[in-house]
Amino acid sequence: MSKKNTYGIGPFGRWTIYWGASMFILALATIKHELLERVLGPKAGAYGLLGIATVLWIISRVLIEYIPPRLVIIVGVIGWILTFSLLYWFYCFGPGAFGHH
Repeated sequence: MSKKNTYGIGPFGRWTIYWGASMFILALATIKHELLERVLGPKAGAYGLLGIATVLWIISRVLIEYIPPRLVIIVGVIGWILTFSLLYWFYCFGPGAFGHH
């Protein structure tokens, strides 16, 4: 019988949890997409969101190597909680919930 710990979180699980911090920033950018459309134009606004997501992914891939595993899990769980809270707030109270009309 193997003595390997099969109940730990592997690299993919750690990355999935940590991605919650980046998703919170992406959720904020998605909610404030009108600002991007004003700056970049209506057609380039979607590409701006894609660019933000790509930059967040690259930064996250670099930073995960330097953050201790326990802190990665804490930051990720807090990020997912904030992301779902923000999106739930926006869903329940509509587009005017954050002051834009």
